[in-house]
Amino acid sequence: FADATGWGDAILPDYFGGSVANIPATLLQAFQPGCPLPSELLPPLRTDLVDYAALSAADTVVLLIVDGLSYQALQTALTRGFLDQCLYRLTTLTSVFPSTTSAALTSLHHGVAPSQHGLAGYTLFLPAQQRVVNMVRFKPVDGGAFRRPPPDPARIAPSTSLFTHLSALGIDAEVVSHDAFSTSSLTRLHCGNAPYRSHRTPTECMALLHHAALQPGRRLVVGYWAGVDMLAHVWGPDSEETRLEIDLLGVALRRGLLEPLAASGKRVAFLLTSDHGHCTLQPHRCVSIAGAMRAAGGLIHPPTGERRALGLSFRKPALGERVFRELAGEDGVLLAVEDAIKAGIYGPPPHHPELRERIGQFILLARGTASFANADPQEREIAYGAHGSLTSDEMLVPLVHIDFG
Repeated sequence: FADATGWGDAILPDYFGGSVANIPATLLQAFQPGCPLPSELLPPLRTDLVDYAALSAADTVVLLIVDGLSYQALQTALTRGFLDQCLYRLTTLTSVFPSTTSAALTSLHHGVAPSQHGLAGYTLFLPAQQRVVNMVRFKPVDGGAFRRPPPDPARIAPSTSLFTHLSALGIDAEVVSHDAFSTSSLTRLHCGNAPYRSHRTPTECMALLHHAALQPGRRLVVGYWAGVDMLAHVWGPDSEETRLEIDLLGVALRRGLLEPLAASGKRVAFLLTSDHGHCTLQPHRCVSIAGAMRAAGGLIHPPTGERRALGLSFRKPALGERVFRELAGEDGVLLAVEDAIKAGIYGPPPHHPELRERIGQFILLARGTASFANADPQEREIAYGAHGSLTSDEMLVPLVHIDFG
């Protein structure tokens, strides 16, 4: 990858034992030590990253996913008392590529790379629909309705949810996530028929996690909090608003979950991780691609992905490549999708049969604090935080492990 792009300090996904996509196999191995894992899964996390003996000894594992929380952001929050008076172990994982919610959360729930599950972008071109579709909202990006029967979220990715694997082993599992996501297509894809407890605030989230963790039998409880990601996009990951959100989450976590678990005496392993981090954007480095699209002779369909990782399909590929390489300059890297797949940044084979078509011919990756907007300068939406590319702020996420009982 570095030879092809000249980007020597890009953080590439560690799919073979050091990424969020390796967590499902890790949990299955912890619940059933010594049993063979489903062949489709990526391998478990390396033993230097997780304490398998402690995980296996726990009756309950609580996995809290904090969307958009980078490793650096958590490290900084720890100096402000995020896990005050807690005995914890902190290690570093990578996200997947692209480092975005639809790709990373699907890998976190299915245990396979984006190359395999196929949700390889925030927006993707779905051949059956002949439309670019937002893969979080499952709606066409042009605002219209599906012209054909809408895609079935449960069938759009051929991989199997962790909850399905656990059910086959007789292990109970449930989900604690925001009320707004309870019936979403992405939730159905990730969680299947697992019981779903709806929260509305951080304190309610922790109370529900605590209640679920104390139920009898061996079980997995997965919690999800979206507030950090939401504020980081609007205000920036280093803003006072985002820092305060993280600190308030820490207070709710300690008082609503960790302290009650310590008092319960129940054997519980608590894990905290994230799907991806966030990069601070500089508005003056937000580059409009509108003029370049016209100079390139137009696109076959709207760009896929997002402002830090755009998928492009040109009507005139040679001209488009030349125009966009010039546009990228020092702000980005243009890479043929075929070369990106060969480099392994989307993950190992077997590849989803629509992978290339869903992404496009080329991928435009933002470097540093730059971004690429699919609009004229006066029309583009201002954002101070984003993700999707391969900087350390986007790619490195925490894994916290705390044992109780």
